[in-house]
Amino acid sequence: LSKIGVDPFSKTLSIDYLRNVFKKKYKNIKNALLDQKIIAGIGNIYASEILFEAKVHPLRNVNTLSKEELNIIIKSSRLILNKSIKVGGTTIKDHIQPDGNLGYFKQKLKVYGRENHKCTVCNKKIRNILISGRSTYCCVSCQQ
Repeated sequence: LSKIGVDPFSKTLSIDYLRNVFKKKYKNIKNALLDQKIIAGIGNIYASEILFEAKVHPLRNVNTLSKEELNIIIKSSRLILNKSIKVGGTTIKDHIQPDGNLGYFKQKLKVYGRENHKCTVCNKKIRNILISGRSTYCCVSCQQ
């Protein structure tokens, strides 16, 4: 447990925390969000949704992110995770909650799994790019 990163809802997740962790890292923000040693509990689906909400391209190097962008990523992480928790998570294939219910966040996904569909913001096509062998969905128009 000592190697697990901060909880996304804790006060420890701050701009200063991320700047300190990222200052010596040369990785893209998508991989940084998935790195459980940095932030615990963010999976592939949520990383795509968080970055879309934050309007940050998943291939952006963490060293290029401004304080404002880091703040938006933190807020977007909490927003997306809270929305998912409220509807029981994300059922893509066969995930079932302990009470037997499905998670309904899939119906609220804005980019994940929506390759070639129109972006809900700009109407351009959502793209699927592979980052470290993982599908990553983004709108190259909205996400810089």
